[in-house]
Amino acid sequence: MTIYDFVGGIAANLAFNDKLNHWLIIVSLLMFFGIYFLVSKIALKSRTCNRLVSGTPTVVIENGKILEDNMRKIRYTLDSLAQSLREKDIFNMAEVEYACLEDHGKLSVKKKASLSG
Repeated sequence: MTIYDFVGGIAANLAFNDKLNHWLIIVSLLMFFGIYFLVSKIALKSRTCNRLVSGTPTVVIENGKILEDNMRKIRYTLDSLAQSLREKDIFNMAEVEYACLEDHGKLSVKKKASLSG
């Protein structure tokens, strides 16, 4: 879930739910944006805070071998890996030399070099 999904959900509640106190939702949105702004400013200044907030990339396939321990640490399943590879038009995991799950959730993939010239 991104910040835009979260704020969109709050805005939808504000627009369609007439039983909610609109002022409380507006104040909560302002507080949310204020906290988000402060955390993003601190993350820009501090590398450690940036890693805590954004996360770090995780290698999930190296030298053609699936790194199950790394996947377990980030709670990434083989089904999710297969889906991400299919989105990149890779239907056989044996074609992959290296794959890294980036901190923003996208999979970066390097295919194995073709043996035929």
